[in-house]
Parts: sequence; C-alpha cells; structure tokens
Amino acid sequence: MSDRTIAIDLNAPVRLADAPALARRVLAWWLDELKALAPAWARRMFPEPPQNATLLVRADGWRVISGGGTGRVLDLDPSADDKGLADQILQAAPDFSLSRLTVLLPQAAILRRRMALPIMADGDLRSAVELQIDRLSPFKADAVRFGVRVVDRDRVEGTSTVDVVIAPREMVEAVEDRLRALAFVPAVVDVDAGDGSRMGFDLRAPKQGATPQRALLVNLGFVFGAALAWYVAGVAWDASREREVEGWQTRIAELRPLAQRSATLRQQLEAMTQPLAIARAHKPGLTLGIVDALTKLMPDSARLTELRVTGEAIELTGFAADAPGLIAKIEASKLFKEVKFRSPVMRRPELNKDRFEMSLRLENAR
Repeated sequence: MSDRTIAIDLNAPVRLADAPALARRVLAWWLDELKALAPAWARRMFPEPPQNATLLVRADGWRVISGGGTGRVLDLDPSADDKGLADQILQAAPDFSLSRLTVLLPQAAILRRRMALPIMADGDLRSAVELQIDRLSPFKADAVRFGVRVVDRDRVEGTSTVDVVIAPREMVEAVEDRLRALAFVPAVVDVDAGDGSRMGFDLRAPKQGATPQRALLVNLGFVFGAALAWYVAGVAWDASREREVEGWQTRIAELRPLAQRSATLRQQLEAMTQPLAIARAHKPGLTLGIVDALTKLMPDSARLTELRVTGEAIELTGFAADAPGLIAKIEASKLFKEVKFRSPVMRRPELNKDRFEMSLRLENAR
C-alpha cells in the first residue's frame, strides 16, 4: 500500500454529474494500489501511465517540456507545415511522450477578470458567468472560450469571489486543430502562470451531454474494470508467498482503525445527503433568469452582494451610485412588482456609493 496522503473535503458539493469522473479516479487509485501489492512478474501486466508533456504557446513559437522528469525542452516552429512539425517531433523521440499533452496559453492572449457573484452551486457558476461575458469582454459568449475558478466564498455576505479567464475561440481552436492534424488531442487547455505551471482553469470546449448508448458503454466499462481488478487481485494473492501473507495480515491490523474512520466518514456523508431534497425543490433556471433580468436592468455602477429568492419573494442587497434610481428601473420591468427598500439607504463614502436592501416580487411567478 502506498503512503500517500488522501484529503477528503467534506464541504465540497455532491453532484450526481460528478459520479463518472469520481469513479474513474477511484478505479485508477485502486489499480495503483493493486500494482504496489503485486509481485514483480504481475506488475508487468499493468500498463504504464502516460507521461504528461507541457506545450507552451508563445508569440515566437511553441515550446514543449517533456514529462517523466527528463527536463528535455523541444522548440517547435508552428509556421511550418504539418510534415515539418511531425519531423521535428520525430527527431526528439523517444525522449518526448505526447500521448498526454497540457497546452498552456500565454497570459498576454487572454483577459482575466475577478468578479463577485451570489453564492450558488458550482454547476451554475459557468452559466451565470456566461450571461455576463458581453460585459466582461468585447466579445460575444459564442466567440470565446472561458474558464471559471472560485477564489473565495463569503457566507456572511452571501457572495462568491471568482476569477474568470477569457480567450478568443478562434485562437484556441487554431491550436487544437493544428495538434489534431498531428493526431494529438490536448488533455488540458489552461493559462501559463508565468513559470510554466497551470493557473487552474479549463478552456476546453464544453462536453456535450452523454447519449444513452454512451452511458451504457461507460457502465459496462466500469463493470469490466471492476471484474478485471478483482481477477488481478486474486492472481496476486495466490502468487504471494507465505511470508508475504503474514506481512499483509500485519498491515491489515494496522489499517483496521483507518477502516473504522472510513465507516464513520461514510455515515457523515450519508447524513449530508438530506440537503439534496432541498436542492431538488430549487429551480436553478428560475434563479439564473432572475440574475439575467436584474443584470440587464441595473447600470454598470451597481453591484449585487446578495440575492435571495423565496417563492415569489426576492431580496436584494448591494451597492449603487444612485440607489433610489434603481426603484424606477426595476419597476419598469414586466417581470417584477412591489419594489421597495427594506431599510434606509446608507451612503458609503469610502466607496462613493449607496448601500441598499431591497425587496420585490415576481410578476406571474410559476
């Protein structure tokens, strides 16, 4: 068994859409543990994991940094034709493995924005940011690739601070198409942090929803992988010598307290599923529609720090250069009614803005 530390974030949101990716990571971890337990002859049956190489996209050319700890660097000329690029890569073989490629875009080619949003599920953050791409950049939403990363959540103020990076879609697709012509598919498309490392964004094209056939194949793959894992475990167990069995029994005795802790954590996780019933009753599309409508009604000088929707009732908290003028703007919309302040407007001299707390109701809410 490996001695790697496993961190479990009990505050992370649980979503069913994350189950396939989580299952793949668990299966990969389980195979690594089996490989560590297996004798030398059985380890050769396991495929070697692909080495990760990094492609730095720069104005003066492309630079590929080899994975696997070799430290090799390969400079490519993207202006060359496909055959020329392929010849450059073949000359560097076998020191370079491009089966798993991380593409890092230069910071000069992207826009970076930091914004505050009401606290919402991670799955809704991308949709909420997409509604405001026109305000964050000079491009339309369908002309860019963008990534979102949560920086901080302030549950007291009810806001999330997120970083957004925006890149022209044509630039990203040009790099992807060039690599695809060479039979390379990037595993990651991110932004260079300045030292050759990732900033932690995902600028790949959003994946399409899985078809029923694809879901069936994925489930069959999980079943086959589980059966194969148990078969390999049986072979490794039968091939072990008697003293290895004794060593395993000692190790099992050491791991028993960890297993008890895992059982306790499982009970805690099961207790955390109760909020899912509340989440099912929530209508994310309605919330995003309200955010979209308010974003279009409010001027650029206004900023929301809290949005609370309870049935037809809506409560807003935020800052504006002219808070009283917001009443008329919102009342002019056919979506809202009974717009009024819940408390006196407070002037914040350090911000040169008014802090307001407002309540309103949805017109013809369903």
